[in-house]
Amino acid sequence: MTVYSWNMLFNNKRLDEALAFIRDANPDVFCLQEVPEEFAAQLKSLPYSYVAAPEVDRIFDGERSTQYVVILSKFPIRAEGRIPLPYREPHLKRRSRWFVSFMMRMKLWELGLSDRHAIFADVVTPHGPVRIFNVH
Repeated sequence: MTVYSWNMLFNNKRLDEALAFIRDANPDVFCLQEVPEEFAAQLKSLPYSYVAAPEVDRIFDGERSTQYVVILSKFPIRAEGRIPLPYREPHLKRRSRWFVSFMMRMKLWELGLSDRHAIFADVVTPHGPVRIFNVH
């Protein structure tokens, strides 16, 4: 079984090339992270079973957007689920909180507005079911 995992980078400017790569790569399963909302809609047109969940809402350079985690499978998907992942860690040490604040002020990191999610899909392969996790 061939599985690709790819962090799309939420502000990827080469989405046409990315779509062509995904279409032509021919893996059994594709796990994608940071998928822009408009690109997630394009992925549904591919000949794959499709599972997605909002990964996070962000504000970056003043624009709000939702990114998704996506699983694409050549095989049928029998079941799917979400796993909530807290975005902020309240127990971070003070110096870590300062570092995060500095990185956001320098516009090197983005402001997350919601908790993250991971997903799983139960894929029905010719050799039996396989559970695939997609965790950023």
